[in-house]
Amino acid sequence: MKKLLNTKIVVLLLFIGLGLGQQLTAQQIPLFSQYKFNEYLYNPAVAGSNDNFEAHLIQRYQWRGITDAPRTFNLNAYGPLASRKMGVGAMVYSDIVGPTRRTGFQGSYSYHLQLNDRMHLGFGISLGFDQYIIDGTQIKLDQSDDPTLQNYRGSAFEFNSKFGVYFYGDNYYAGISIPQLVPDKINIFEAATNTAKIEEHYIINGAYKFDLGEDFKLEPSLLMRWKSPAPVQFDISVWAYYKEMIWLGVTYRTDDAVSFGIGFSYNNILMIGYAYDYTTSYLSNYTSGSHEIMLGYKFKSSAPKEIPPLL
Repeated sequence: MKKLLNTKIVVLLLFIGLGLGQQLTAQQIPLFSQYKFNEYLYNPAVAGSNDNFEAHLIQRYQWRGITDAPRTFNLNAYGPLASRKMGVGAMVYSDIVGPTRRTGFQGSYSYHLQLNDRMHLGFGISLGFDQYIIDGTQIKLDQSDDPTLQNYRGSAFEFNSKFGVYFYGDNYYAGISIPQLVPDKINIFEAATNTAKIEEHYIINGAYKFDLGEDFKLEPSLLMRWKSPAPVQFDISVWAYYKEMIWLGVTYRTDDAVSFGIGFSYNNILMIGYAYDYTTSYLSNYTSGSHEIMLGYKFKSSAPKEIPPLL
């Protein structure tokens, strides 16, 4: 009985996400608890802001214990070009929710300005495509003769774009990004009179890292997600570092979860991180929480340390 109830919950969330002929009102972009160590996930202007090329792999398992709960995979790489005025990046990703799947690719370009000795400003844009797939044969319905989903299989390709601005220095940053710059419609159901719509989202985030002696640092950060008419969602985080080698963090995500993170960096090259989200919403009755695993690698770079001046 509990498994059937869990399946119904995910199918209901699926209907909300795809719209089934209604306008989408839920969040359409995946959540990540360790975005702090891979800000390129949300903002293409981050590419080129660091001295090295970096590659990151993230695997997230959402709402464990709920049948067919979301699973998210993201692989990305980004870094500066030789002049340090420009950066490039790319990512591939997959989001799976029960019988639905979204896979996609994005490539990005960024341009950076050195405002003074300590301040920099970057602009970035990403272009790519998404494929949306639904396999109705994986859904078990109470009414087996339901004409909408029974034995239905469909897919659609859609263009996607992203824009971001990133202001940063040695121990602080602030950014704003629009993950889905151009609204579009998803035409999966051939018989639908209306279609699900890809809406604009807005993400604003920032952080400041304080030195607490020679070995310890503390970094409070804030991230805000917004898409009308859904309520604004905040991630309020605090991360503590020991010699930039070991870190611990806690995040409170409004109306969703409390996340606990831990990570380790080897020789400032290899990065390993893990986050556990304790669900605080009504779904806490059905799930044991969410798990997220992160791997990162920094490549050696011959790019200059400083961005050339404007003139």
